[in-house]
Amino acid sequence: MNNQKAEKRPRKTELFILAVILLIGLSLRGLYLSEIVKSPDFTVPMVDAAYHDYWARGLANNDWSVFGDRKDPEIRSTPYLRPPGYFYFLALVYLLSGTSLLAARIVQMGLGLVNCVLAYILGRSLFGRCAGLILAGLMSVYWIFIFFEGELLAPVLIIFCALSLMNILYLWTAKVTCLRGIAAGVFCGLFALFRPNILLFVPVILVWAWWLTRQQNDRRRFFTAIIGFIVSIAAVIAPVTLRNYLVADDLVLICSNSGVTLYIGNNENSDCVNPRIPDLQQLTGLYKWGCFEYPQVVHGISRTVGRPMKHSEVSSYFAKKAIHYICKHPLKILKLTAKKTALFWGPAEVSDNKEVLYAKQQSLALRYIPGFPVVISSALVGLLQLIFNLKIWRIRKEQFPLAVRKQLGMSLLIVLFIGTYFVSFLPFIITARYRVPIIPFLLLFGAYGLCSMGQYIRRRDFHRTICWAFVWIILYVLATRQLIPYKSNPARWYYYRGGAYSAKGQIDLAINEYRKALQVVPTAASAHNYLAKALERKGNLSEAVEYYYRALRLKPDFLNARFNLGIALYQQDKIDEAVDHWIKVIQLYPYHADAHNYLGLAFYKLGNINEAIKYLTEAIRLKPDWSEPQNNLAWLLATAEDEKLRNPVEAVRFAKRAVELTGYKSPGTLDTLGVAYAAAGKFTEAVQTAEKALDLTRNTGNENLAKQIREHLELFKAGRPYIEAHEPPNEPGR
Repeated sequence: MNNQKAEKRPRKTELFILAVILLIGLSLRGLYLSEIVKSPDFTVPMVDAAYHDYWARGLANNDWSVFGDRKDPEIRSTPYLRPPGYFYFLALVYLLSGTSLLAARIVQMGLGLVNCVLAYILGRSLFGRCAGLILAGLMSVYWIFIFFEGELLAPVLIIFCALSLMNILYLWTAKVTCLRGIAAGVFCGLFALFRPNILLFVPVILVWAWWLTRQQNDRRRFFTAIIGFIVSIAAVIAPVTLRNYLVADDLVLICSNSGVTLYIGNNENSDCVNPRIPDLQQLTGLYKWGCFEYPQVVHGISRTVGRPMKHSEVSSYFAKKAIHYICKHPLKILKLTAKKTALFWGPAEVSDNKEVLYAKQQSLALRYIPGFPVVISSALVGLLQLIFNLKIWRIRKEQFPLAVRKQLGMSLLIVLFIGTYFVSFLPFIITARYRVPIIPFLLLFGAYGLCSMGQYIRRRDFHRTICWAFVWIILYVLATRQLIPYKSNPARWYYYRGGAYSAKGQIDLAINEYRKALQVVPTAASAHNYLAKALERKGNLSEAVEYYYRALRLKPDFLNARFNLGIALYQQDKIDEAVDHWIKVIQLYPYHADAHNYLGLAFYKLGNINEAIKYLTEAIRLKPDWSEPQNNLAWLLATAEDEKLRNPVEAVRFAKRAVELTGYKSPGTLDTLGVAYAAAGKFTEAVQTAEKALDLTRNTGNENLAKQIREHLELFKAGRPYIEAHEPPNEPGR
């Protein structure tokens, strides 16, 4: 009995080897961290990472101000769009570290080493010391884990939940108890807060547990354990469901993006890897979309349906469209499913947020670490060896020992987990990070295979060693075959870096990255648009216009590029040309409030006040909570030369609304309100408002605006209104 306990306890040598493995993993992570800390998007996260960062900052600091030109994602008034687990984890790190992006990466890499220990425990419990140490070693150095630990994304936490869950479920193979059921339910519920499709695995666990209790001949404990398991899952998820209902009056279990993601994976334009929504421009005016723009998608569907839609209703709307397409085109869906299967198990790292494979090639720390073909081929060899070894027991007609029965039961559950997890993604799209959580379990079987090979070598059984090595080589060669053509897009790698530099105000570096993008992919319309925007910010308007035109030649319906081109032409005083492009924008997308606002400014400058009023009024109707068109229309109505068009009362109303929308913090809108008051003969109010506006300019450093407000203030003190025609209030620099 004492010998059995000693066998279960790790030996000093074993712990020393594990410590060395963790030290190697720590060193590799430290080297990679020293590389990415110099990357522009380390401090300015992009795409999904930006959404996670924004949400976590809001939770930690109650700062919900939107960075740059991003739209308000309306997080506080809508159900969770994405599973909220990672946001709360990141918010906790921010709260403890003072919103440190470096601390977030350090914590995630530390958790990656914890995952190595959890993997070691599982491998040791299931297949012995050797397999446990090999698995820990593979986990510590495999590049995809390290890569995602350096991103503000959830894979490291999903792996933590998955390994914790499997370690607890392994205890079930000895005895299914209520306490173990509760522990498993807690981790299953936490897993669901990061990746809700784990809930599809719950029925599998229940059937597996029933099979176990039949072997253990203890059905009474089975029912108490299962009740504890299900109740604890519900207890973890319930606060999220309750929050969604209380905040948005919308019954959403965890998150509301299932319908749109289902439609993205099942429509006539689906390519299995990119999140494309058909008719996106017609619905929203967007060429591409992300989490920040999802409220625009909801508003677009609401306009289409003709009534305000809840997020759950929008999810159902997209789900119905997807199901309709699936039923109508079964052969196309079969082809899409086959393509997704090939991509999921294929050698390529399918990217969505970043070009993952290109990031690996750029990293000295990760560049030379083998990729997924080694993982999948090793896992298959290990599984085949496990099946072969179990078959030997049957040939000998010996009853499976308890340890072998545990191996059999747990291995079966892990295989079912891998299969269920894979199948749960088939209706959607495929990306590299979606398959990361199953890689530890593939490595588990690979570790078993390597352990078995070592035993053959130690016993000098070279015949089996050579046979299995040959099988591994064949499987590896097959695993390197790319059945479905897929190529990484290095242009996207560069223009995402350019976007980060641009957000940091480093325009020259941004321009350099955009030019690199066009060197590798000259036909990338998005890169032309981004480069043009950066050149425009730099003041190179002529070159910016040239690149906007290039983007439009590549994609004539590129609405964003056409809108931006109009702005660049407007700044060059080519007002008529700008108007032509903005008219085309609203022909493509009639709900483009920005285009209507700019058309109002353009017609004001051309002296066509009636058209200016028409377009500004429409901009306000389309976006009633946007201050700019309110401010512009107030200025126009207060300063129009034609007395028939001048309307000081309405000017005051619109100016007040603009000031409210800016939170009384914009000196420009306060100046407009002062002009409106003066036009209405309310000079006391005009003076008070102008003085507030002048006081605010001390914080902005805008001397031109301060000078203009002082001139207006002198007029108002003298009892004279400002009626002369003037430049529109939202010219660059105001």
